[in-house]
Amino acid sequence: MFRLNQIIFPILLVACAGKSIAQVQPVSTASLTQAQALGIATRFSASLGHPLSGRSPYQPNSAIAPKANISRSLPEWKFTQFDGKNSVDVEVVAATGVVSGYMNHTDTPDPQPEDAPMSKSEAIAQATVILTRAGALKTNELTFNRADLTPFGKDITEWWVSWNRTYQGVVYREQGASIGFNGETGRLLGFGVNFKTPPPSTMKTVFSQEQAIEVADKQLQDAGYLPGSVIRVKTEIVMPNTFWKPGGSEANSELIARAAWVCVYKSSDEIGDVWVDRETGLIIGGTSYNSAKYAGPRKVEKPMATPVPKTVVKSTAKK
Repeated sequence: MFRLNQIIFPILLVACAGKSIAQVQPVSTASLTQAQALGIATRFSASLGHPLSGRSPYQPNSAIAPKANISRSLPEWKFTQFDGKNSVDVEVVAATGVVSGYMNHTDTPDPQPEDAPMSKSEAIAQATVILTRAGALKTNELTFNRADLTPFGKDITEWWVSWNRTYQGVVYREQGASIGFNGETGRLLGFGVNFKTPPPSTMKTVFSQEQAIEVADKQLQDAGYLPGSVIRVKTEIVMPNTFWKPGGSEANSELIARAAWVCVYKSSDEIGDVWVDRETGLIIGGTSYNSAKYAGPRKVEKPMATPVPKTVVKSTAKK
């Protein structure tokens, strides 16, 4: 049977030998220099005990400009360690020091496992240790999502464990973390921490869910849908896009996060959603889940009128 301490304890011991866990974790800084980021990448990789540790130095790859990689994440330092045959890639967020990506490209096969795959609880525990080492849990923005054991070749499995990014209890759309490792040996295969934006500047709700449905329904009718196409509403943190604007798309248009009412609609041949800003009541984006209508039906050529919050006037008359 797989023993959790075969992986967890060695990682902790490596971190504690000459370095405290606090020293391995990223430093808090407004903008890391290349040297600082390189130090974080090197310490993190060494704490995992991967095959290339100490055999070749990391080489800087690039620092991504804030808007050059807007669809993926915040600016990052990227480093590659290569020994002529195997390589390891590490990415560090420049603003936070969080290790946001790790990929182990080694051709060395894992030893033939003698134990059964680790259990789900053991997989989650190991993934949590690695994510903590990367510094991603220090923001308290990740909540556990799921853990899946998948077959990979003969007698080999892989565990993939994922978290959703949340803020004040609201889930971000397409932001979070995922970690994969060999199910029998526990060797880390890779992970990604995808924090595309800083937290929203406000979580204020000025427009109610009912008002959001009215705004979304108006947009849908202008685009040729029948009244009452909205089938459900949820709240998410989204990155605005231009989906509902003439000639727009689902690509993120701004490196900001906004709390929105996501109004899901359904027609005879399509499911999609309209994003209504919870504070302003404006439509800030949307998407279609039907590949045949990926660009979305946007027939309206006039801008949407700015909605005005409804106010309830209480009567002062005496009963």
